[in-house]
Order: sequence, then structure tokens, then C-alpha cells
Amino acid sequence: MKLRNSELWNLFNAVEGEISSYRKLVRVKWSGIVSYEIAKLGKKLNDQLSVVNDARMNILNRLREEGKDPAMQGNLTGEESEEVKAKAVADFAEFVTAFNEILNKEEEIEVGTIKIAKEKIPDIEPEVLLAFDRFIEVN
Repeated sequence: MKLRNSELWNLFNAVEGEISSYRKLVRVKWSGIVSYEIAKLGKKLNDQLSVVNDARMNILNRLREEGKDPAMQGNLTGEESEEVKAKAVADFAEFVTAFNEILNKEEEIEVGTIKIAKEKIPDIEPEVLLAFDRFIEVN
């Protein structure tokens, strides 16, 4: 199955204060075999996500070695000079450009679909099922 790295990133990373779709999926009380299949799926997807995260950290480390601080933009207080603000925006933009190249890359990942009988689906948020639509087959 071909997946963009951004799809994996979105499944496993949550907006601040939220729980990731994968964590929500794992917390559901599935039957033993479905829980096992979800864990296997998570392991395969997380292996690729680990590569993406390592690349992200390499970008951050490279930029810091070059004297840039991509995280500075999020830490501005409003009291900084225009020059400092402009540098913070430029540093962050450079990180975003490099990381987006990685997120937009498609990878071939060998995963099957998890088959779940319609009557066996527990009470689960629709957006979680939608997030894993490519991996779950309801019959």
C-alpha cells in the first residue's frame, strides 16, 4: 500500500491537547484478534514514522548547527525587534520547507486490511474510523 508520510504523521500525532487517532483506536475494547491486528498495523506504520521523525530531528539539528532556531517563532513575546522576528519567521519557514519534502514523500508499506464485522464495531468516534479507512474493512 502506498502512503504519504504526512498520512502517517497525522495518524500518530495529535493536535495539542488531543489524543492521536491511533491512540483512540487502541483504547477501544476490540476482540482479541482485532486488537492483535491493530497492534501489528501500528507497529508497521510506526516503523516508517520513526524514520520520518529521525529525518525531522536531523533537519532541526542541522539548522541549529547553522545558527538557526526554527522553534524561536513559537517563543516570541512580541517585545523582540523586527530583525529578530524576521529571523524567527525565516528559520521556521526553512524548517517547514525541508520537512514538507519528507511529509510529501510516498512510501510502499506492506500492510493488510483489518476485517471487522459490522455488528462487532464497538462505540467508536466516526473520525477515528475515517482516519483508518484504508486499513479497516467493515463487512
